Amino acid sequence: MTTTITTADTVPYPHERCPYCSKHTLYLEFDEWDAATGAPTDTGTHVHCTNEDLTNPRDHSEMPYVYWLPVRVRAARWAAEHIVIADRDD
Repeated sequence: MTTTITTADTVPYPHERCPYCSKHTLYLEFDEWDAATGAPTDTGTHVHCTNEDLTNPRDHSEMPYVYWLPVRVRAARWAAEHIVIADRDD
């Protein structure tokens, strides 16, 4: 099943736990997609946690290549199969 969204939308990603707080509170944002298929690209898929303290730049950011990168890779694969991004004008 695919879900069609715009780039202004976020998508819950409860398929795994946050590598920092261990809660199922992840969500995805997208800023790049394949124009022909609407599939999010690997580099355009961004994983965030609702428990991140945005006022603290060190929160949820220690060693991101160790903790965030593997999650982002798996999330991007999942999103490419389940998410279609439509331009607002479509």
